[in-house]
Amino acid sequence: MPTPRLAVCQFSTPFDGEVAYFEIGLHRLTHPRPRGWDVVERRLGSGAAEQRARQVLECRPDAIVLHVYRNRVVDALDLARELAAIAPEIPLLWCGWSAHAPYVQAVAEATIPLVHPRMLLVCGELEASLPAVLEAIRSGIDEPERLVERSGSLTYFEPGAKEWRGEGRFERVADLTRLAAVWGDDESMEAHAGGAGWIELSRGCRYACGFCVACSMGDGDVRSHSPGRIREEIEGASGRGVKLFGLLAAAVNYDLESLRAAAGALGGAGAGERRVAGTVHARFASDERLELMSAMQWETMIVGLQTTTAEAQRLMRRGEQRESFAAAIERLASLCVPEVELILGLPGDTAAGFEQTVRFALTLPASVSIYRLRLDPWASFMLNLEALGLDADFGHEGRVTSTPTFTVDEIDAAERWIRELPRGAWTHRARQLVLDGVPLRRERG
Repeated sequence: MPTPRLAVCQFSTPFDGEVAYFEIGLHRLTHPRPRGWDVVERRLGSGAAEQRARQVLECRPDAIVLHVYRNRVVDALDLARELAAIAPEIPLLWCGWSAHAPYVQAVAEATIPLVHPRMLLVCGELEASLPAVLEAIRSGIDEPERLVERSGSLTYFEPGAKEWRGEGRFERVADLTRLAAVWGDDESMEAHAGGAGWIELSRGCRYACGFCVACSMGDGDVRSHSPGRIREEIEGASGRGVKLFGLLAAAVNYDLESLRAAAGALGGAGAGERRVAGTVHARFASDERLELMSAMQWETMIVGLQTTTAEAQRLMRRGEQRESFAAAIERLASLCVPEVELILGLPGDTAAGFEQTVRFALTLPASVSIYRLRLDPWASFMLNLEALGLDADFGHEGRVTSTPTFTVDEIDAAERWIRELPRGAWTHRARQLVLDGVPLRRERG
C-alpha cells in the first residue's frame, strides 16, 4: 500500500504569541514526520479560495490539517466550502485557537455557512490532540462519526442535522518536559523575517481573565519547560540566526527558575545582539526578578492593565491596584518602555470608567496600547456572552459592539476621543498611544 499523504496547511500569520503555540506544535508533529505519513507543507497564498483549494489538493492528500488563527477564520470557512465542492471525501482537520465549535459557528452564521461533511475541529494543544487522530485516519477510520468516538478532542458539524457532534474538549499536554526540542538540529524551526523566533517557557496562566484565550491552556495552572530545555532552545535558536527572542509565556516573570534560565542564556557575552520580547505581569516585578530581567536586552515588554473600573475587573476576574501597578511600571521602565495594554468595551465598564483608565495610563512612563474587546474562542466572555449581555460582530473577529453598561454609541464615541487625544498639545508622560495596533502618537527621538 502506498504511504498516505498529509497536507499541513497554514495561512500567513503575524509574529504573535497566540499563534506561536500552534506553530511550534505543528512543527513538533511534522519534523520528523508522523509515523506512517508522507507530509507536504503548504503556506497558503493570498489568492481566491478556489486557488487555495487547488494549492492544497495538488499534492493529492489523504487528509488535510489546517491551522487557523483568529484573523483567518472567514478565509478558512471559504476554503472549506471550496474543498467540500471539489473533494468532500478528504478529512479536513481544523486546528489552532479557533478550533472551538461555538466560535466557528458564530463566525459561520455571520459569514460563510458550514458545509464540509468531513471537517473536524481538533481542539486543544496539538501535541495532545492530533497524533491519535492521525493514527486513526491512517488505520482506515476517517468517518467523522467514528473519529469522535475515539477522541474527546474532536467535534464536527453535521450540516443535515445542523448541530455539532462529539465532545470537542480542549486537550492539554500534561508534562511539557516530555516534548521534543524545536530548535538546533537539521529539523529545526526557521527564524521569522528579521531574525525573530519563539522560545517557549511555559503554558497556562495563574489567572483566568475573561477576555483571554490563553487561559484555556490551564485555569490557574502554569506548566513550565525545564531550565535545561529553555537554555538548549535558546542556544539552538541562536545557531539558526535568531536575534529577537520572543519569550513565550503568559508572563515571563511568573516562574523564577524559567526566568533565571532565560536570563542566563540571553545575558552575558553577546547579549547586545540578542533582543527579547514578552509579556510581564506587574505583580511579579520583585527585586530578584527585576535583576534577572535586567540581564536581557528588552525590545518589547507587554504589561496588561486592561481596566481600573472595579466592576469590569470583577467580571474580568483580575484587578490591578493603581498605586502598585504604577510603582511596577516605574521599575520596569528602567529596562525599556513598557507597553501597557487597555481594552475598550469590557463588560462592566462604562464610558466614564474607561476614560479614567486611559487618563491613568497616560500618567505612566510607557506606551499605551488600546484594543477593542473581541470575543475570542475558549475565552470566558465568549462562553458567557448571552449571560453578560454582550453584542458582537462575528463578521469582524467577534468585536464587541455594546454591553449593558457601555452602549454602541458610547463605545464609538470613546474610540473617537482616543483618536483625537494626540491632536492637541501632548502633556502626558506616556510616550506612545496606539489603537488596535496603529500608532496614533509616537514620541520623536
